[in-house]
Amino acid sequence: MTRKLAILILPLLLCLTGCTSKEEVRETAIQQFDICQTAVEEALRPYLFVLQDDTNPEDNYEGSDYYVRYLSVSVDSNTEISIILENPLNRLRDNESRVSVSLSHSYSGEKDTLPTSQTELFASVVQATGNTAVTEDLCRNVLEDAQTKENSSDGSYREGEYTSEKDGIYLYYYDDGELSWSLTYEGTLPPLENSSEENSG
Repeated sequence: MTRKLAILILPLLLCLTGCTSKEEVRETAIQQFDICQTAVEEALRPYLFVLQDDTNPEDNYEGSDYYVRYLSVSVDSNTEISIILENPLNRLRDNESRVSVSLSHSYSGEKDTLPTSQTELFASVVQATGNTAVTEDLCRNVLEDAQTKENSSDGSYREGEYTSEKDGIYLYYYDDGELSWSLTYEGTLPPLENSSEENSG
């Protein structure tokens, strides 16, 4: 009887000492996302833009292996910044919170030039999520390099994707040449301890 009881209790003890429950991970992710969302709102304040929370209750259903939050900024009628925060609630995936920030632009009428005037705003939002190495100059360079690479020698436009992975900074540019283009940053949120220290200082 004692042996059977020990066999039943041992996994529970192991879990209590070394495992993190989904609910604990979810609570940590909620705190991280709240800190990130507040930082982005502060970054948008000088530009007079409002951050929208587009998350639906159904996005974080009971039993889900992920906790997500969808945020967006309407820059103008053709341009938007979307932010996706995601945390896998699975210990095997290290519970790292990931962030994706996309500046998307839809062409209206004839093909526009790249609205590089929005790169400062985009860089400010990315920096607010924790990666200060993503500067306005870097974003402009990616857009300009991508535009150069996507024009053939005779000047005609061709669709394509351009990726910059300089110094571990992941920036992706995609343009279908007809409907829209997007500049996307992908990274991870700072650990909760670091974020808390930064916000308290």
